[in-house]
Amino acid sequence: MNFIEVLKSKKYYFFLLFVCVAACFGTLIYAPIFDFADEFFPKRWSMMNALENGFWPFWSPYRSMGIPAHADPQSSVFYLPFWILALVGHYNPYFWGAEFIFHVYVAGCGFFCLSHLFSKNDRICFVAACCYMLSGVFTGNTQHYSWIIAMAWLPWIFHFFFSVFANPTIKNSIGLSFSLSLLFTGGYSGFAFILFYFFIAYAAVRFVKLIRQKDFASIKPLLCQLGLSVGLFVLMALPSLISFAETTKYVTRGDTLTFEQATAVAFVPKALLTLFFPWMSGYDRGWMPLDISMRSIFIGVLTVYFFIIGLAQKKNTNALIMLVFGIICLLLSFGNQLPVYRLAYKLPFIGMLRFQTIFRCFFMLSMLIFAIMGMEAFVSDFNKNRKSFLLFLTAAGLMYIIVFVANAIHIDTEAIKQRDNSFHWALQSAIYIAILAASAWLLLKKRENSFKYLSILIVADIILSSWLCLASTGYQKKFTNKQFCQVLASEPKEFPVPEGVTSCEEIQRGKDYHTLWQNLGCLTKKIEWISRDPFKLKNHEELIEKYIEEEKTLSLPSAIIVPSEVVYSAESMLFSTDTVYTSQAENANHYSTPANCAITAFGPGKIEISTETEESRPIVVAQMYYPGWEATLDDSIPLEISVMNKAMMTVYAPQGNHTIRMTYNRTDCKIAFIIECLTVLLSLFFVGYKQIKTFSYL
Repeated sequence: MNFIEVLKSKKYYFFLLFVCVAACFGTLIYAPIFDFADEFFPKRWSMMNALENGFWPFWSPYRSMGIPAHADPQSSVFYLPFWILALVGHYNPYFWGAEFIFHVYVAGCGFFCLSHLFSKNDRICFVAACCYMLSGVFTGNTQHYSWIIAMAWLPWIFHFFFSVFANPTIKNSIGLSFSLSLLFTGGYSGFAFILFYFFIAYAAVRFVKLIRQKDFASIKPLLCQLGLSVGLFVLMALPSLISFAETTKYVTRGDTLTFEQATAVAFVPKALLTLFFPWMSGYDRGWMPLDISMRSIFIGVLTVYFFIIGLAQKKNTNALIMLVFGIICLLLSFGNQLPVYRLAYKLPFIGMLRFQTIFRCFFMLSMLIFAIMGMEAFVSDFNKNRKSFLLFLTAAGLMYIIVFVANAIHIDTEAIKQRDNSFHWALQSAIYIAILAASAWLLLKKRENSFKYLSILIVADIILSSWLCLASTGYQKKFTNKQFCQVLASEPKEFPVPEGVTSCEEIQRGKDYHTLWQNLGCLTKKIEWISRDPFKLKNHEELIEKYIEEEKTLSLPSAIIVPSEVVYSAESMLFSTDTVYTSQAENANHYSTPANCAITAFGPGKIEISTETEESRPIVVAQMYYPGWEATLDDSIPLEISVMNKAMMTVYAPQGNHTIRMTYNRTDCKIAFIIECLTVLLSLFFVGYKQIKTFSYL
């Protein structure tokens, strides 16, 4: 069956998946919170604004006195859907909800296709897809946009990877490279690191099996298609790979973390209870010492039963590898609570992961694979599994009754009004008692046809859980996107010349952004001396080291410094608009003649400076140095850019009146991005042409 026929025959289920995703409609109404509001929204707002004004969105001038946005793995600068979105118009708060819904739907469609490798029953595949796209991992990590993107393309990657080994064709190779490139260019890099080791282990097992079977005829075409996938992936992710290669030298996140840092945010055994109590991942903040976004692995209460009986089914190679992979990921997710992670920490890339909870995403995916196998077994042999299902319902029902009673005795009128933790525990237990009772009734009443109705309960459960959890982990109802748009309407759409260097705290005092607290300079077009961002330049860290030690705020009334004196200092020190410091002793100098300099134009990666000096002297700009910056004098004479204050870009203005232009020119990234686009277009054209040609012969 070709792709067009698949779309036609399965369109009913793809439509139902969209209907289920539409249950998250609240994301289009209410404003985002937490990390999305503080990090991802300002970044995307800034990059989209740069495109609107004719700038490549490679340089972000407002975060931490200037950051190369393309080198930030979570910026999505080279993520093609971002560029498609740029064609729609000005980025606004409603877009975050639309993007979330889009990626959740992509995840559901991908898992539906992946599920068909383990079951041919469309209803089972649909239920599994709903459980994946509305799982606790998605609702919990809503604020982490790069995680949502990665998890959206994850099932597509597994689908095409398994398909290449089963049927090594060019179309499957293109599908693998395309989906993997989308994850790498738009998603959190940690997912790609983990997939790298899975690919190696899986390929080793499959090739050893082929060699032992002496099936050498299958090895050559398989190697060719895998080689094609690697080559296409490199071309499709080329600009991101170039930018990533620079991080180890210039970015703090490019270094391996200490073991203590690498295990600071690990999954905890207590969080396994989210399999049965999904709401508590977002509502009971004192429930466990773990961020609310990292707690949940909920996939549906009834789905847990199908996962358990799925483990007892006969396993093919794919299922067996996924089981081992899932168990290893679960063990690794516990970080330093188990000795396993200390061994994995020594592997390349693994020591760069800040959150061990990322491994729970792969464990959850593995659970759903076996839940599919369990559903298949349940449907095909109802009588064999009927008693075990009743036993599961009884045990789970007793647990919920105990939890309900234990919390109901603490509920009064005030608790209901305040909706405290006891209220949520009791309400959640009551709902699941009803679901389990309905399941038992269907099991006894409908018998062999019970799964048809149980599937409705499973989907209803996962939608309800998603809807309620998102109200805690994704948005808040106190501030709507309409109000958010009204607040942002007063901000400059172009790029005014900055008056100085400030902080997000100062910006917040001047205007209440409600759900936004960090990186506000991206919105107000003001340079922040330090931003809340996991992506940090090493030289910027050195610059602010003294200020952090002495708990002082860097405050400059101007974004340009024409110092009276350059002093020598090998260590970080405080500075002012009259004095800067250098680690090059020969550059230390005192200037007694007057000078007038001012920034006359400013934008992302473009600075124009007017100078009037009686002697050659340094001009220091409140922007960090990074390879790619170039400077010219009067549009013709190249100027060397040096560094002062550990990190700030400096040019020497010659005597007289001149115009200095500084530009961030990354021709390599521009060419690489063009190669990425052309490779994707040609690959998709080839697949489309083959599909149409195949369909025409039918």
